[in-house]
Amino acid sequence: FAITAVSYDAPGSDDDNPNGEYVEITNTGSSTANLRDYRLQYQTGTFFDFNDSTELAAGASVRISMGQGTDTANQFFWGNTAAALSNSSGELKLLTPYRTEQTSFSWDRDPSQ
Repeated sequence: FAITAVSYDAPGSDDDNPNGEYVEITNTGSSTANLRDYRLQYQTGTFFDFNDSTELAAGASVRISMGQGTDTANQFFWGNTAAALSNSSGELKLLTPYRTEQTSFSWDRDPSQ
């Protein structure tokens, strides 16, 4: 698995559009794999757990939106009511069921932008 996309600065007001912030995780392997019991961790203490079976075919992706909604087969919702990701810098980690780091994604936006 790899974190293949992160939208940390939602269009418009972040607090009015928490689902504009999202993370995409892709199965980069050559066969179907399951995210069950994996954890997506933001910074040090905020996390999203894949508690149910979430099978991804090779090359398929799943999106985790930061706001609220109804989960589907390829989209999950973290459950926040406002913006969750910092626009300036941050780090997301995908942890295995054994809580070892599988992959990570970090950003450090130039403050002059």
